[in-house]
Order: sequence, then structure tokens, then C-alpha cells
Amino acid sequence: MRLALLLLLAGVAFPEAIEGAAGKAEITPDPGKALVWMAGFGTGRRATGVHDPLWARAVAFRSGDKTIVLVSLDLVGYFYPEVEKIRGILPKKLGVTHLVVSSTHGHEGPDTMGIWGPIPFLTGVRREYMTQVRTTVIRLVEEVVKGLRPARLRMATVVAPVDGVVGDHRDPVIFDDNLSVIGVEDASDGAPIATVVNWACHPETLGSKNTLITSDFPNYLREEVEREAGGVCVFLSGALGGMMTPEPPQGLEGFEAARHVGETIGKAAVKALEGVKAVDEAAISVRSKVIFLPVTNKMYQLGMLAGTLRRDLYDAEGNPYEGLPSTKRPPSVRTEVSMFHIGDAQFITVPGELLPELAVGGYDGSHSHGRDVVGKGNPNPPDLTKAPKGPYLRDRMTGKAKFILGLACDELGYIIPVYNFERNDRSPIHQPEPKGDHYEETNSVGPEAAPRILEALETLLEE
Repeated sequence: MRLALLLLLAGVAFPEAIEGAAGKAEITPDPGKALVWMAGFGTGRRATGVHDPLWARAVAFRSGDKTIVLVSLDLVGYFYPEVEKIRGILPKKLGVTHLVVSSTHGHEGPDTMGIWGPIPFLTGVRREYMTQVRTTVIRLVEEVVKGLRPARLRMATVVAPVDGVVGDHRDPVIFDDNLSVIGVEDASDGAPIATVVNWACHPETLGSKNTLITSDFPNYLREEVEREAGGVCVFLSGALGGMMTPEPPQGLEGFEAARHVGETIGKAAVKALEGVKAVDEAAISVRSKVIFLPVTNKMYQLGMLAGTLRRDLYDAEGNPYEGLPSTKRPPSVRTEVSMFHIGDAQFITVPGELLPELAVGGYDGSHSHGRDVVGKGNPNPPDLTKAPKGPYLRDRMTGKAKFILGLACDELGYIIPVYNFERNDRSPIHQPEPKGDHYEETNSVGPEAAPRILEALETLLEE
């Protein structure tokens, strides 16, 4: 009795009956009514039609007085200020303890960040569309939370298929090859409610020449899961940075290639839960932390000052930034990381594209699936003697099923280990790039992103 009281005072969550609910709502823009500039590759790519719908999908969990809602958007990215707007508008009576709005990072949908307009520095973001997405998400969250009912959960993390599915285009070749899944079913009759799937790969199978709006492989992944398991499938991207990209078997191209990747992972997700015992009680605990990340990328600075990238800027102490950026005093952006448990499932959220080695290590080849960690033809190989030592993020996580949610509540570009962050500081646009593959540095807020994000996450994991 005394121990229970001490644990209660310390804020330790106890398992209670779990409730679950899920839903989806379409967020497809209409290229027939307004210009839609497509995101993810270069500027000037205008959508000419729709191949398959884009979705906002949500799953909610409640245990005791805590409710967590996870929303996944078929978008290239969704900034933190937009997430905060949604949180501020949600009715307090819903009792949402923590809301995570993440993006799949689809490369075949509308520009929602300001980077991919008709020409450089001319935004492709349409205010009306952003309002539509915000309104849709709020309605969806309300609907899902109101639909919460007693549920049972099954959860697992397994090794995902790699060959013929995903490749790594930047040395060191390391995959976060974890596939994490939660199955949610009605406690009364076992009817399927949802399947949550977390896996790391860029949804960019269709490439830069496609002009049809599509959610890429997540479309086929979700269809496969819903066909086999029922309910609503919510796909959440993982540590897909640097550069986890679809690599289907030779001969497969276009939408057939996307179908192969999606259905392969969908089948693996359904199989992962076979034989897993369901539980009807789970404790929910949540911890989050607001952090400030210095923006040393001069193109990002220029975009933010010009309003192309709509972000407020702060100084190192979190005060509004005044004056023009300088090398000694770069501006910062405000963002968030979080860690939460839903029973034996543990989640961490990352505000961008985490390079997989920061999640799993793998410098010894343990996550390379037979490939050379460093290619023999690399003209500028990374010095792995300077790579960070473990334990890595997944090593620090203690859950039975471990979820790393990339592009969660923000998209600040690639999160790159400091030892392998290379750029030409003499050029304001980071060009020419260093030898080898260092494109990711041009799409990152800067080298301090990784250590600051990892430090904040490690603090949450240790608490």
C-alpha cells in the first residue's frame, strides 16, 4: 500500500482499461479548381490530376484520465506552429492529453512548407488549403475521441523486409529496419478498429516526373492492411533520413513499384501481429519538451526572413529574434520532442528526418543487410572512427514495441550526425556540395539539430 502511494505521488501510471478509436478524412486538393504545386523534388511541378486520395488518418487511445491522439497526414511536412494552432482550437472538453500530428513525407502532394512553388523563393503554399487541412484535422480528432470504446491491443516490433523494398543512398549504409505495429480491436466482439504501422522510407517511388497527386506506397500499404486486418490503417513514417528510398525489384516502375513496396510492408505488418496476445489494460504516460534549434542554413534563414518559410525566429534564450542573422548569432526555431507509453508500446517523436544511424547505430554492419557500410567508390567516405558511440535511441527505449515517429509535429529537414555533416561554408547556398553524397546538408536547419534533439530525447527517456 505504501509503495503504491509513493508511486502514485511520483506520477507513475498504472494500467487501466484501454479504449481505442480511429478514423480518416480526405485532404486531397483539387488541381482542377486551383493551382497545386507539388512538393518533394524541384520547383515548378504543377499537379495535373489525382491518382489516389490524400488522407488525414487518426487513432486515439484513452486510459484513465489520459488521452493520446496520433494523426498522420499524407503531406511532405507540417510545421509546428500549425500543430500548435490545432491544439489551441481543440475543445478542452475532449480531454486530449497529447496530440501528435505527423506527416508521411509524401513527395507527390501539395507544397505545405513553402519550398516547392513555381520558382525558388516563391511559395507553393495555398492558405485556403492549409485552413482546409486544419479544419479537417480538428473535426477528425473530435470524431475519433468521441468514438472511443473499450479495446484490446496487440503490439510488436519485428525486422522489416529490406531487399527489393528499400535502399540507402548515402554512406554509411545503415537501415532502421524495424517495423513496429499496434493492432486495436473492440473489446466486446473483437471487431477491428485500427492498425498502426511505423516504418522508415521516403514515399517517393513515383519520382520527379509524375504530376498526379498520390500518397505513393502508403496508399498500397494501408489498402493491404485494411484488406487483411480490417479497420483503419494509420501509417507513421520513421527514421527515413539520409536517404531511405524505395528500391523495388528491377523492372518494376511507377505505380506498380509503389504497389510492390506498400503491399510488401503491409503484409509484413499484418504478419507481425500473428500469435501476439491481446491486452485490455494499458497505462498511458506522456512527457514532452520544447526546444530551440539554431538555423545556420543560410537559405533557410533567407526563406524565413522573406516569409516563404512561415516560421517565427528566436534568439538562443527563446526571445523573439531581432536584427539580421549573423554567423555568430544565428536565429533559432521553436519545436518539440516527446516520449510516451501506451502500455508496452513506447514512442518518441522527432521533428524531422532522422538519419537511421542515430536511431540504431549499425556502424559495424549489423543493420546493413549484406551491403558495404561504406561504398568502395565513395570519393569522400565518412570517417566512422568519429561516429557516435552507443547506446543509441532504440537501445535506450524499453518498450516491447518501439516506435520512432519522424516528421512528428514538425519538419525541419534532415537530422544528421555531426561527424558526417559536411558543407561549403563559403557559399550561402551550401553549394558546391562536398564530394560524395551530401545533399542532406542543404535541406537541414544545421549541424546542431542532431545533438540538441538527441539530448532532449535522452533526458525524456531517463526521467
